[in-house]
Parts: sequence; structure tokens; C-alpha cells
Amino acid sequence: MDDVEKYSSKDSQTPIIRHVIQSAFHEAGNRLKMAGFGAMQMLEKALLLQRIYPTTATQLPLTPNFKKSPKLQLLDTGLVNYFSGLQTEIFGTKDLNTVYGGRIIEHLVGQELLASQHSTLFNPHFWVKENKQSNA
Repeated sequence: MDDVEKYSSKDSQTPIIRHVIQSAFHEAGNRLKMAGFGAMQMLEKALLLQRIYPTTATQLPLTPNFKKSPKLQLLDTGLVNYFSGLQTEIFGTKDLNTVYGGRIIEHLVGQELLASQHSTLFNPHFWVKENKQSNA
């Protein structure tokens, strides 16, 4: 939060970026409706978060669908746990699938996939049905 001024090109962007950072921890693993936010792009460049876009492909190559809402992946699940107040629930559970509606384990796997890559060009995807009436 103290470094926000380094990433905002205008003073008017500073409160927006701060709001996105504070909100992001509570939205981790959720799909975003306003994913084209300039603040999101800045925070991706700062390596704080990543937008993960869905694919409907069932064969390689998997291509992201930028028209569909992405999921929000923060690059530090520990910070997500802390700022969302999940520490006690996580330490007291025997099954991480039950924490945070199952999103925390998905988020943790996403973080590990990103951390295991040696290229910043690696872009994970998640699969979604082509349309709501489709069978998976």
C-alpha cells in the first residue's frame, strides 16, 4: 500500500489502485466483471495479481477467451488468508476444500502453478462450458 504512488501515473489513480488492492484479497478466486480496469493492469505489471482467463477449448492449443470474465489470482495466498481473516479457519480445518467455499485450495494450486514456471509468459487458464446449455 505504501508503494502505490510508484505505480500510478496520475494522483487520481492512487485511491483507485488502493481500493483494488484492498478489495482484491476478498475477491481472490472469484470471476471479475470489470477485468479491463487500468488499475488491474498496473497491479499485474507489479506482480501482485494476475487475471486468469477461461478457455472453452477441449484440445491443444488452449486459447483464452478474453470476452469472458477472468478469475482473480493473487500471487501470495498467505496475504489472501491474512487479509480475508482466514488464518483461524485454515489452521482449524482438516479439509482445505471447505475453506472459503473451496476457493482457497484452488487459489493455492494456482499460485503453485505460477511459481513453478520460469517464464513470465506462462498464462494458466481454467475451463468453462461454451454456453450455459452445454453439457460438460
